[in-house]
Amino acid sequence: MKNDRICPVCGHDGSRDIAARPSLARLKKGAAILNQPKLAVRPQAELEKLEAELASLKKEKRRLQDKARKDKKEIEEAGRQLEALREENRRAQNRVAELERRLSEANQAPKAPQAPKGGASTGWVWAAVPDESLWFLLGDTLKRKEGVCFPETVAIPAQIGVRPVTMLGDFALNDQEKIRRVIVPEGIRELGKYSLCSNPRLEEISLPKSLRTIGEYACWNNPSLRAVNLPEGLVKVGDNAFSSCTNLREVKFSSTLKAIGRSGFWGCKALEKIELPDSLESLGKYCFQCCDSLQLAVFPRSWMNRKQEIREASIYCTVQFR
Repeated sequence: MKNDRICPVCGHDGSRDIAARPSLARLKKGAAILNQPKLAVRPQAELEKLEAELASLKKEKRRLQDKARKDKKEIEEAGRQLEALREENRRAQNRVAELERRLSEANQAPKAPQAPKGGASTGWVWAAVPDESLWFLLGDTLKRKEGVCFPETVAIPAQIGVRPVTMLGDFALNDQEKIRRVIVPEGIRELGKYSLCSNPRLEEISLPKSLRTIGEYACWNNPSLRAVNLPEGLVKVGDNAFSSCTNLREVKFSSTLKAIGRSGFWGCKALEKIELPDSLESLGKYCFQCCDSLQLAVFPRSWMNRKQEIREASIYCTVQFR
C-alpha cells in the first residue's frame, strides 16, 4: 500500500529520497521548503534616474575637490604675500631706525655759527659758498649741520680739512627754497637717498665724472629741473631717482650706465625723447610711467628680444633699435 512505508510514530516516509535530502524525509509532500519573499524588481526608468543622480554626485565631488585645491593655492599665495609684507615692514622699520640714528648724530654735531643780530633770519645761516664750516663728515659722507639754509648757488666741498668727501649724505640738500644751482665736485662717487630732493627752484645740477651711483629718490620732486647730463662713469640710477621732475625735458645718458631703478623717471611729464646706451643691462618697472610727452625711445639692438621688459618699464611710445 501507499502508506506502508510511513512510520505511524514519527511520520518517516521511506518512499522519499533520503540519500539525497535526509532532512526532508519527515516533511509532508507538497510542503514549502523555504518561505522566501519575492524579490522587488525596479523599473528601468527608476534605475536610469538613480544612475544620473550618482553621476551628478560624482561630478559635485570632483568640483568640490578642485575648489579645495584652488582654495589651498590661494591660501598659500596669501601666506607668501603676507610674509612679503612683513619683510617690507621690517625693512621700513630698519630704515626709520637708521634715519633716527643719523638725525641724532646730526643733532649732536657742532652747529654752524648764527647770523649776526638784527639779520632777517636770526638763528639761521645763509651759506656763503664754498664754506666748509657749514658741513661735517661722518666717515667719508658729507652732512650738513643743523639749521643751515643755502643760497641760490651751492658748491659742495670736495673735502673737509684734509679729509676727502666721497658721498653726499642722505637729506644733505633737500627742501631748500632758494637753491637754483648745485655743483657736485670731483671725488664724490655717490649721491645719497633724498640728497637733492624737493627743491622747488632747483634748475641745474652739475655732476662729476667720478660719480658712480645716484641713490634712491636723490633728485626726486624738483619741478624746476629742465635738463640732466649724466656723466661718463655713472653706473646706476636708483629707484625714483628723478621721479616727479615734472618739467624735465632732456636727459643725456652716459655710455657707462648699466641700470635704471624702479620708477627712475616716473612722472617726468615734459620728457619727449630718450636714447639709452649700449651698456644698459636692466630697466626697472614703471621707469617711464606717466611720461605723457614721451614720443620716441631709442634702445640698443641688444634689447630687440627684451620687449616685455620695455613694456614693463611703461614705455608706450615709438621704440627704435639702433
